Formats: sequence, structure tokens, C-alpha cells
Amino acid sequence: MGKKDRAGKIENRRSGFREPDLGYYYIVTDAVETEPNFFNGLKEKLPDRLKGRLVIKVKSSKTYDMVDTILNDISRKPIMYNPWIIFDKDQVKEFDQIIDKAEKHDINVGWSNPCVEILFLSYFGKSPSVFDQNDCIKQFSLEYKKQLGKDYKKNNKRIYEELSLNGDEDTAINAQERKHNNYIDDKIIKPSEMLGVSTIYKLLKEIGYKKRMW
Repeated sequence: MGKKDRAGKIENRRSGFREPDLGYYYIVTDAVETEPNFFNGLKEKLPDRLKGRLVIKVKSSKTYDMVDTILNDISRKPIMYNPWIIFDKDQVKEFDQIIDKAEKHDINVGWSNPCVEILFLSYFGKSPSVFDQNDCIKQFSLEYKKQLGKDYKKNNKRIYEELSLNGDEDTAINAQERKHNNYIDDKIIKPSEMLGVSTIYKLLKEIGYKKRMW
């Protein structure tokens, strides 16, 4: 064990902080409503047996500051983080570059092309190759209205709960993983060229595995 690791563990013991054995997920997103509401909803729905063992913290930041925000915060706290940035392609011109920068710093990326609503659609078994954010939100809004009988609002704090109750998370994960892999098989590797994909499925799959196993 290196000096830095030992120092972190000593500091944690002194402060009374107990390292969560199933992971400390530190999520930074450039959204202020939709993605934070989704992940805070996921956190609230964790089984009681996992609370304290699996920690999820969500923070908002500007798009081009997400990576630096994580690096700065991690450097100040001796905790073994599982860091993620979460963001949409939307109109982000340096979409691929931000992803590359994060991965070079061992930061996981849950990107959505063109927007996170493509993941939400997959909860209802839909996986279209939409071309822009407006079309993406429109298609999800129509499906949401069909399934729940009410209008979709991006500031809905219960979005995760509603998707879980009225759709199926495993269906969403499988649909997005399959579509992502199909692009890779076709030698399309730039996230900006993978229409209708959200790699948030990787985070959901990892947390879902822990929910089932522990």
C-alpha cells in the first residue's frame, strides 16, 4: 500500500468516515435538472441493505469544466471514488474531445447522443436512431404520454421512479448495450457518430449487478 493510500485510510478513520465497500459513485453532469433528478432518484431507490455501502453523489458543473471539477474534488479528499461525467451531445462541439479527456484521466463517461431521453425511451423497449435533441425529446414525450397518461417535464424529480415502475431497466440496459456494440462492430467508434446511444447503460448495469448480488 502506498503512502497516499495509507494516509487516506488513516484520515478516514480519524474523521469517522467509513469507506463504502460497494463503491462511492461521484457523478458530475452539466445538466441542472433531468440527469440529477434521474440519479438522485436512483440513489433514493437503493435497497436499505445497500445504503452506506454504495454511495452516490451528484453534482452539476459547466460542460467544459466537468473533468476538472472531478479532478479537483478528488485531489482534496482521501476517498476511493468511482468517478463519472454524464452529459448529452446536444450542441456540444467538442463532444468527442471531452470524452477523450475524461478517459485519459480514468474517469468514466456516460454520454448520450443526442440526449438522455434516448435512454429513457429504451425503458419502454424503444431504440430509435434520432438525429437531434428536439426529435429525441419529442419521441420520448409521445411515448411517456402514451405510457403514463401525462406530459413529460424535464424537471420531473420522480423520473427514475416512473421509468422503473412503468418500464423496465434491464430492457433499457440491453437495448443500449446492443446498439452501442453494433456501432463498434461496424467500425464506428466516435461517440458523436453513434446516433441513438447512451452509455449510461454501463453505470446502470454496474449498480444493478451490485443491487442483485448484495
